[in-house]
Amino acid sequence: MLGQNIGETANGLAAAILQAAAAQPLYTGEVACFLAERRRLQPAAALDNGMSFFERAAGFDVSGLYAISLRGWEAAVPVHCDMETDGGGWTLLQQRRNDSQVVFARSLRQYEEGFGLTGNSHWLGLRAIAALTERGLHTLRVDMWADEHQYAEYDGFWISGADYVITVGKYCGTAGDGLYKQHGQKFVACGLNQASRRDKTAHGFQSKCQGGGWWDSQKTEDTNLNGVRNPNTGDLEAHWVTRNAHFVPRVSAMKIRPVQRIAIGK
Repeated sequence: MLGQNIGETANGLAAAILQAAAAQPLYTGEVACFLAERRRLQPAAALDNGMSFFERAAGFDVSGLYAISLRGWEAAVPVHCDMETDGGGWTLLQQRRNDSQVVFARSLRQYEEGFGLTGNSHWLGLRAIAALTERGLHTLRVDMWADEHQYAEYDGFWISGADYVITVGKYCGTAGDGLYKQHGQKFVACGLNQASRRDKTAHGFQSKCQGGGWWDSQKTEDTNLNGVRNPNTGDLEAHWVTRNAHFVPRVSAMKIRPVQRIAIGK
């Protein structure tokens, strides 16, 4: 009976820990997903198989919600880490579904700070993206799903300055180069093109926005994965526009990892 009670207690504790881990970001103590991916915790004494699974998950090699440390930031930042795609180590910057209930027609201030549900439809935030990319050259990967999966990768990516100007490198992939017009452009949200111009209200102008925030484009003929307003339905639809193609992905995900990935001992 005593052994059974201990076993039940262990199972309950393991289940509680797993439930908490699912609800709260797991703090990595690292500055990016690619470092968390390489880190492995020393296995602790496992109470049962459930606890052993948790210890493996805590090795940071499973895709999910984590918290990372950014230089100069007091609080840890919750991010979604993709530890599976093409070797893993990706930090998600954006994820969006065209049928999402998360509103992407927002002010520049909100795009600076980030919004949405990390791991679901969300925008990480321009300030966080700038802090991540200032640490070295990163690869940008954009995964999109319409009738089929397509992707675009750029071997250099960063944003900089008060206007969050985007720089992208050489393209490869299956989706076509949809950022050829955005390279070197400033970020625009609801018609505002400078970070010094603040919005007095958070939601009062959403219906006036022609699209979600993006790099100097809210036009239907240009790429905007945060959505361009459909004049017929009023809905925000993502657009990926290349030199010779134009399609509307149902789902998009933007993610980055360093170009030179550091091999840290397991």
